[in-house]
Amino acid sequence: MARLLKEPDEDLAYIENRFATVPAPPERQATEDYDVYQARLKALAGVHPNTTRLLTEALLTDDAKERENLEKQAVQAFFADLAQKLSEEMVVEWQKSNPLNTEWLLEFARMYREPAKELDPINHELALNWIRRGYNLLTEEELSDAILVMTGQRLMPSTIKKRCERLGLTTKRQTGPRPNSEQQSTV
Repeated sequence: MARLLKEPDEDLAYIENRFATVPAPPERQATEDYDVYQARLKALAGVHPNTTRLLTEALLTDDAKERENLEKQAVQAFFADLAQKLSEEMVVEWQKSNPLNTEWLLEFARMYREPAKELDPINHELALNWIRRGYNLLTEEELSDAILVMTGQRLMPSTIKKRCERLGLTTKRQTGPRPNSEQQSTV
């Protein structure tokens, strides 16, 4: 999306080089990776609703011109979604290099007046670390314990299961306790 920002070439080069290792959105065929990517968008939607909606639309479109338009709108939406976190100087600087249309200026003003939105720590932890920490291999009880350790918040196993389903995080593991062959001995 850096190409959509009107910034000096050296700044754009820094952005491109800084995030060169960030992977592109996974292909729709790689089901587990795609599910995690979609879960991350859902987790961020609570804080950046317009941005994630437009990025999802851009991801799903096959028309390159439409995708570029949606990505440009996503940059403007990101600005509006950050309304409460930007200082006056940052707003003025952004407007100099990234002019907004009236729709997004009005959205910025609306978002500025609303209460600040916070990222749900449980959804964030699940979406960010579903595969990395092996949450997809845990039972509901184990996942509940792991989330307690990571976030300090206790959720019942059935609630954790519903959260995962809402985020679209699936597991190949059967529900219920581990078979005896998988249980660790406590001797």
